[in-house]
Parts: sequence; C-alpha cells; structure tokens
Amino acid sequence: MAKALGPLASVGTSREAAAFGEVILTALPYSALASIGRDLQAELRGKIVIDASNPTRWSDGDLYRQAMRDGVGATSARLLVGTRLVRGFSAVNATAIAASSEGRRVGTLAVPIASDDKAALAVVSQLVRDARCAPVITGNLESSRVFEDGTPIDEADTDEATLRRILKLPPA
Repeated sequence: MAKALGPLASVGTSREAAAFGEVILTALPYSALASIGRDLQAELRGKIVIDASNPTRWSDGDLYRQAMRDGVGATSARLLVGTRLVRGFSAVNATAIAASSEGRRVGTLAVPIASDDKAALAVVSQLVRDARCAPVITGNLESSRVFEDGTPIDEADTDEATLRRILKLPPA
C-alpha cells in the first residue's frame, strides 16, 4: 500500500511512527493502549493522540470495567500519560468515514470529538474537516461518555444537525 502511494507514505515500526508523527491515531484493541503508553511514552510525549479505540467486555476484562466506571476518556488519559489526548473517530463506522470523504453519502458525516486540550481539539477538528466530515465537539474528555460504545449515538453515522440534536448541543 505504501509503495502505491509513493512519496505520500512511508513504512516503519510503531516506535518510528510515534517519533515521526505530529498527530497519532490509535485504532487498535483497547488493551494495547497500556503497552503503547508505557513503551512509547517518550516518543508520544506532548503529541496529539487521537484515541479511536473502544474497550470491549469480552476482550478487555478489568480494563473494560475500569473504563465503564471512570469513562473511556479518563481511562485512556491514564494509559497515555503526557499526550494531548483527543477521543475521536471511535463512534463512527470506518466505511461511513470513507463514504463521506469520497462524497458517496447524502449529508456530511458528523464525528464527535472531545478533549481537555483546546488546541488539540482545533487540530483534530481540522483533520475531521480534511476527511470531509463535520467535527462535533462535545466538550472535555469526560463528555466523551456521550459517544462511548453502546450509547445511542455509537455508530449512528448521522449528519451534524441530527447529532447535535440527539446530544442536545447548540446548532453550529
């Protein structure tokens, strides 16, 4: 895949990618965040990390129970210490993102995002727009509870106005 993209892509290890990237997207089994946060802490320090991972009852055990108790945002923040954490892309289906970015859907896909870091939210909002989707900022990391796995909007894959109405957020 990288070969097909030519100079637009490069290949490397997780450590090399963490050291290279300005913004890192984690979309992996939730239990892997602990080792990513521990093993790549130096490389990730101060970087924007978009956490798209969701804990699951059947594979994450105690970590799942902790995330359900404390919130996924708070749990991820404890696992990814020193990062500028943004919860995002976790409540939308990847095929809906692709369809929105390629103009194959009616209405722009709304992507809920949340962070305690306003500057990181601004960067991720632009990345969402670059993907031809609409960022919907729910607030701080605690507010990401409204779009956690199993909530009414989880994978709702809807437009911005509808998502804002469901979440009782003011119009854009």
